[in-house]
Amino acid sequence: MAKESLLARYRALLKPLPIEGLPDLLLFRPIAFVFVQILKKYPVTPNQVSLSSISMGLLGGLSFALGTRLGFALGGIFYLLAAVLDCTDGMLARLKKSGTPFGRIIDGAIDYTNGMFVMIGLAAGLDRAGIAVPLGPWPLTALAGVSLALHCVVMDHFRSRYAFQALGVKASVFDAIRDHEETLEDLRVKGGHRLLRFVLGASLRYHRIQARIAPDERRLDPRIYARFNTVLLRAWQGLELSLHILILAVAALLFRPGIFFFYAIVVANAWLLILAPIQSLVDRRVAALSAAAVPPGDGQGPGDGLS
Repeated sequence: MAKESLLARYRALLKPLPIEGLPDLLLFRPIAFVFVQILKKYPVTPNQVSLSSISMGLLGGLSFALGTRLGFALGGIFYLLAAVLDCTDGMLARLKKSGTPFGRIIDGAIDYTNGMFVMIGLAAGLDRAGIAVPLGPWPLTALAGVSLALHCVVMDHFRSRYAFQALGVKASVFDAIRDHEETLEDLRVKGGHRLLRFVLGASLRYHRIQARIAPDERRLDPRIYARFNTVLLRAWQGLELSLHILILAVAALLFRPGIFFFYAIVVANAWLLILAPIQSLVDRRVAALSAAAVPPGDGQGPGDGLS
C-alpha cells in the first residue's frame, strides 16, 4: 500500500505520460522526485531550483573546459545534475501549486542556457586537450550545438502540438504568441520590468520559430490525432534533449566525446530526415479524417484556442 501511495504521488507530479521523454521518466524525474520530497519541507521556490540548475550547467561547462579526463567526467556529472534540477523545479511547482507564467518561461530557458554553457566548455576542453576531431573542436561543437537546438525546437513543437490536439492540456503555439505579445505590450506601457521583458521577448521569438513549423492552428479530432500520432511522438523522442544530455554525460564519463558528436550530428539528424516526411503524410491523413468527422460550423475552426 505504501509503495502504491508513493507511486501515486510520483505520477501526480509528472507531465502527461505520452509527452514525457523516456530518460526523464526513467532516470531524471525519479531522482528529482527524491529531491522534491526533501525540498517540500523548506521554503524553497521553484525559481530558486531553476537558478541552481543553471549553476550546475555553468559548473559543467567550466569542468569540460579543463580538458582533462577528470574535467570531462565532472562536466558530465554536473550536466546530469542540471537536468535533474530542471525536472525538480517543475515537479516542485506542481506540488506546491506555485507555478507562474514567468517561472514556466524561465524553466524553458534553462535548457538553452545550460546547453550553451556546456557546448562552449566542451569546445574549449577539446581545444585545450589537443584532441583531434573532424572539422576542429570549435566548428564541430558548433555544428553539434546547432543540431541540438534544432532537435529541441522540433521536439518541443510536436510535444506541444500533441498536448494541444490530443490531450487538450495546452494552448496552441499561436495562442502563446498572442499572449506573449499582449503581455509585452502591457509591460512596455507600464515601464520597467526589464528582465521580465527580456525573457518574454526571447520566449516570443522561440514560439515564432515553432510557429513556422506549424501550418495552422486548427483544432483536429483528438481521438483521430492521438491514434495516428501517439507512436509517432515516441519516435520523435529520439531527438529528446534529455537523451542528448544522457549520451553526452556517458561520452564524457568514458572520455570519448566522439560518441556524442556522432549521435547529435549524424544519428539524430538522420532520424529527423526520416521522420519529417512520415509526419507530413500523417498530418495530411489526420486533417482529412478530422474534416470528415467534424461538421462545419461546430466552433472548432481556426482561432479557437484552449481556455
